[in-house]
Amino acid sequence: MTWFLTGFDPGIMNKIKTSMITIMIVLSMLASITPATGATYGPKTRTDFETPDKFLEWTMDDLAFNASGSINVTGKVFRVKSNITVAPKDTLLIRPGEVLKFSQNTGIKILGTLKARGTTASPIVIGSNSTVPKAGDWNGLLFDGSKAVDRQRNSIVEQSRIEHASTGITCINSSVTLKNILVNSTKFDGVQITTSQPKER
Repeated sequence: MTWFLTGFDPGIMNKIKTSMITIMIVLSMLASITPATGATYGPKTRTDFETPDKFLEWTMDDLAFNASGSINVTGKVFRVKSNITVAPKDTLLIRPGEVLKFSQNTGIKILGTLKARGTTASPIVIGSNSTVPKAGDWNGLLFDGSKAVDRQRNSIVEQSRIEHASTGITCINSSVTLKNILVNSTKFDGVQITTSQPKER
C-alpha cells in the first residue's frame, strides 16, 4: 500500500528525520549504560537477597528456594553467590552440619536474629567457595543491631567454624552469644566489636 501526502512541507519532514535520529542516539546511549554493582553492605545488587521483615523464621533451604538462583544446594552444602540480609524482624536458622560457602565480596548482614547452632559431632562451617581458599575471600558475618538490638540478644553462633573471611564476625551495637567458635585464616580481625556486648562462652 502506498500513501501520498499532498500539500506537505518537505522542511517539516527533514525536522522529523532529525528528531528521530536524535531520539535513536539517546536510546542507544541509555542501552549501553551498565548498572553499577553495589558495595558489600551498601546498595543492593540485582542478586542480593533480603528477608521480607515479617517475623518469619528462615532456614538456608528457605533462602535457596526464594533467592532466585543466588544459592546452590548440594545436600547440606550451600554455595552462596550474593549478599544475604536478615531483616530486623526475621530470624535465620543455620542447622548442625550445614556448610556455607560464599563467593568473593559476599557475606551475611544480620539486622534481626541469627541462630547458628552446631554440635560437637556436626559443627557448622562457614567459609569460602574458592577452589583454593585464602584469607579475605568473602566478607564475613556482620551483626548490626542499630535497628533491632533487642532481637539481636537472641542471636547465637555456637559450635561453628568461620574461615577465610575478611573479618570473621563484626558486631556493631549488638549483643550476640559466641560459644565454642573457631575463627581462622581471616585477612583482618577474627572478631571485631564496636559498641557491642558479645557474650563469649
